[in-house]
Amino acid sequence: MIAKHVPMRVVKKSDFRELVKYLSNQQGKQERVGCVTVTNCFQNNVLDAALEVQATQALNTRSEADKTYHLLISFREGENPAPEILEVIESRVCAALGYADYQRVSVVHHDTDNLHIHVAINKIHPKSYTIHTPYNDYKTLGEICKKLEREYGLEADNHTVRKTVGENRADDMERNAGVESLLGWIKRECTDQIKQVQSWSELHAVMQRNGLEIRERGNGLVITNGVGRSVKASSVARDFSKAKLEARFGAFESFVKQAPSVSSVHARRIQAPLVEKVGRRPPPRSKGRTPSLSSVGVLHVNSGIRYEQRPIYVKQASTAELYAMYKLEQQDLGAVRNVAIARARTKRDRKIEATKRLGRIKRAAIKLMRGPGVNKKLLYALARKSLKEGVEKANTDYLKARDAAYATYHRRVWADWLQVQATQGNAEALAALRAREMRQWWSCNIFGGLQARRTGPVPGLKPDNITKAGTIIYRVGSTAIRDDGDLLNVSHGAGDYGVEAALRMAMYRYGERITVKGSDEFKKRVVQIAAAARLNISFDDEVLDKRRKQLVSDAAVIVKLTDAMLSDKTAQFTQAQASRVGAFQEDALSEYDAAISRSINLANQEQINEQQRTRAKHYFVQRWSDRGGPNSRRDGHATRIRSGGGGSGKHGASGATVISSAGGFNKPNVGGIGAKPPPASTHRLRNLHQLGVVQFSRGSEVLLPRHVSDCVGEQQTERNHRVRRDVHTAGITSSELMAVDKYIAERELKRVREFDIMKNRRYNEDDAGMVKFAGLRQVDGKSLVLLKRNDEVIVLAIDVATARRMKRFSLGDEVLLTKKGTLKTKGRNR
Repeated sequence: MIAKHVPMRVVKKSDFRELVKYLSNQQGKQERVGCVTVTNCFQNNVLDAALEVQATQALNTRSEADKTYHLLISFREGENPAPEILEVIESRVCAALGYADYQRVSVVHHDTDNLHIHVAINKIHPKSYTIHTPYNDYKTLGEICKKLEREYGLEADNHTVRKTVGENRADDMERNAGVESLLGWIKRECTDQIKQVQSWSELHAVMQRNGLEIRERGNGLVITNGVGRSVKASSVARDFSKAKLEARFGAFESFVKQAPSVSSVHARRIQAPLVEKVGRRPPPRSKGRTPSLSSVGVLHVNSGIRYEQRPIYVKQASTAELYAMYKLEQQDLGAVRNVAIARARTKRDRKIEATKRLGRIKRAAIKLMRGPGVNKKLLYALARKSLKEGVEKANTDYLKARDAAYATYHRRVWADWLQVQATQGNAEALAALRAREMRQWWSCNIFGGLQARRTGPVPGLKPDNITKAGTIIYRVGSTAIRDDGDLLNVSHGAGDYGVEAALRMAMYRYGERITVKGSDEFKKRVVQIAAAARLNISFDDEVLDKRRKQLVSDAAVIVKLTDAMLSDKTAQFTQAQASRVGAFQEDALSEYDAAISRSINLANQEQINEQQRTRAKHYFVQRWSDRGGPNSRRDGHATRIRSGGGGSGKHGASGATVISSAGGFNKPNVGGIGAKPPPASTHRLRNLHQLGVVQFSRGSEVLLPRHVSDCVGEQQTERNHRVRRDVHTAGITSSELMAVDKYIAERELKRVREFDIMKNRRYNEDDAGMVKFAGLRQVDGKSLVLLKRNDEVIVLAIDVATARRMKRFSLGDEVLLTKKGTLKTKGRNR
């Protein structure tokens, strides 16, 4: 578990609402945003809470520091604490920093290999309006993380601060961007060479061979690469600090470039041929011929090892072609984006010109028309409105295309570019993402195999996201399945369909032999789901595979038994299967009786027990009993189970046991007429405890006959609907309610987006009284009337006739809304 503060480099760009919008944005992924919590705010909606926080921050006018504290809490790969534990961890970490009473918004993210929590905290106190900045917050975060790791059994991380700010930035660059930093390159390539030098001159020579230079800066030393990048010498290793190097080599000696001697320069000038003015005549060796560019020699200069920004994992996977493609694309990115924007601008201008041309044609046609002037005035207004709408639509489409161009053609770091390419199906990019240190899963539910037969995305499933580590996240219902190329990780709390989908993915990836790791409960579920789905797989674990085979065999027995009972045929079993048939019947009856007993009154328990004992005698295969022995049956006929081991019974073709009766016929449990029901109708009659009862206040419970339902209870006034006139609210259907909810949802969505729209809601009986007519709407073929009261709009579904009458009203006309949902004006029902 790691907790860290994510600072804002430019304070003026700090915006609490923009941070909350980024944290709560799904970004088109189902698995990104988890639980969202708002603390110490009056508003429950995150965006409304962000506006409340900004209002609180505006009350502090003295502080010029960043008023937002961005906290990040991250867990190890494979750790997935319960939501309750996450809430407690977030609360205690904030309390340790002194932000227990401060406004904050917490968002859980699942879109990476590490579960993490983002916390946006308002540093301004909601009552005193003073700013609070924790002192040495990294020490406080380290201590509280250690304590929480011990309490909740989390994997322990190293919370001791050993790296400088520059080292941490270099590590973040290599991990997040995927390219090699200057500090990391010096550690890997030059550390051994620097340790072997014995003087300042040798140290400068080593630096020159690697394209570096060491120089003094302040009270220490820095190493530069000649193009503006530099790192502290002590960041490479503690032995390379200025104090320790001076203790070894003496006082620091700067590197001095040795100029060539005067005699060597003079000799070089004498030996060189006379050079005339450029373009006057060719050199002697080129007289009489004009060489082509291809014939000109190329001078190769080996300048030694030099630092270049290149993929850090090039040794595990070949990324030369991918990186060249990446550099070329980034180089031409601005030009391609400008072309796309120019194309959108040209399309907008054409639409506007076409709209204006159509407007001129309309106005010319109106001018040639005959009729009253008021008609022409109305037509001119409609043409002007159409022209305005066409221009606005063209501008809106252009803005959308421009935003799409900026979103598509923006600069990305190497790792982000690989993510995009992997999402588009580039297998090499996916392999480059996965070419890093081996990931480990702690306490996870995973599927694996001896050897992966196939790699890459699973066909037929669209990835929800691909992380920077190359882990493909699939979403099946509420289940998240993570594929890192070697293992399939199933999220905790996965549903049965998600586990089955993961099993089928494992079959596609590893074949029929699958390894299952995780909790005992997860293994048990996997075996049950694999047997129920009849998947042709086997498990490495012998215990799990044996249990799967047993469940498959039991399911086959039950299917045979059911088919035989429904089709009135003889069921054939092996001797082992026949010995389990009675147990199945007994278990089924026991489960049925248990379910019934949970829903009845305890006063009837003795009667039910008697019914259970009577019903328990209906075994399909009778066991030993003291009354009639192993072959006794309720109707007096004998039943035998003939097996291949002995006896004179009939045998199946494969030695299966045939269950038959003493009469010689093979009908299962067929007795005399009326003695017992046929197999398909067994246990279909209701028991007494399943019938409805009526209870009098001063009597005991009695059975309720079917013809006395109208003779008991409180008598009510007889209704006569034939003399009543139908109203539109009396028959509101579910489709009309869906239309009302759809319209309200659309308006509320626009209101949340800061449109100047009043709140819309459903009609209820408390709305009776005078309201103002606000218009009619059609949604999915249903008529809706809008009624305005105070600062709200009441939405009511009406029939076609009422809608036709309401068209006569003007906006703002007052009407009377009754409790029945009818509209009255001037003494008439509307």
